[in-house]
Amino acid sequence: MVLLTVAGERWAMPLVTGLFALIAASILGCTGLRYRTLRPSTLLIHAGVFLILAAGLGNGAGYTATANLYPGDSVGTFFRWDRQTQFSPGFAVRITEIDRRWYPAEIRLGILRHQAKQELITARTGTTVTAAGLTLTLGELDPLARQLDLEVRDGKGGHWRGKAGTLPLVAGDYGVQLVAFQTPALRSIGAGLQILENGVVRREGRVAVNDPLAWNGLRFSLTALDNDAAGNPYAGLQITSNPAWPVTVAGFLLTVCGLLLHLRHLVRPDRAAGAAKSFSTVNR
Repeated sequence: MVLLTVAGERWAMPLVTGLFALIAASILGCTGLRYRTLRPSTLLIHAGVFLILAAGLGNGAGYTATANLYPGDSVGTFFRWDRQTQFSPGFAVRITEIDRRWYPAEIRLGILRHQAKQELITARTGTTVTAAGLTLTLGELDPLARQLDLEVRDGKGGHWRGKAGTLPLVAGDYGVQLVAFQTPALRSIGAGLQILENGVVRREGRVAVNDPLAWNGLRFSLTALDNDAAGNPYAGLQITSNPAWPVTVAGFLLTVCGLLLHLRHLVRPDRAAGAAKSFSTVNR
């Protein structure tokens, strides 16, 4: 952080890379000169730290890039943050849909018959209620669109499914209208994603917060979900390339093993045995 502040973005990465290289070279030289006298635990720690630093240097081959996409749009260029410029990774991505999921909420429904008010009921989404001879299965409420997923049965074989909002869902002689609701809490956000090469879909799935999609050594993460000034939803997508992550994991494992082995040497069995023998001799 000091280097970033003092040197600025232009020179920060070379300075950090140079510092990592000097530390790695120092560890390698020290270990090479004294490896015959070093404990196995120390050798493991040195090897682990060296691999972690080497992985940090290797991450220079990776990148992080972002783009904002509207549903149905395909994008083949992204903003690469380390270079502060647009670049093309050789493939395109498409957002097929934007998905918001909400927790259950209390709602109020009006039931009409022949366009005349029949009954007003209060219920909770995710439940099934009976009113005016109808069985209503209440699905998820979308507070932004002010619509409710609704399924209606009339007990005579009639079955209707659709959305009830400002305009009622027509079910035979009846209509079911969303009158009011409590704003539900947002449960999760996600987006449908397609990865294309030369117009051919190579990978398809869903990305959500803390649930990225992996393909060809890359990670596709959802970083934002918002509406523009016109009210159109869009998704922020981040692509991360980190080719050195297996080396980082191996370095941490070696370091932990070295530390555990070093802790084992802190209390040696021969010292404990000597201390017990001296104690018994004094007590005689």
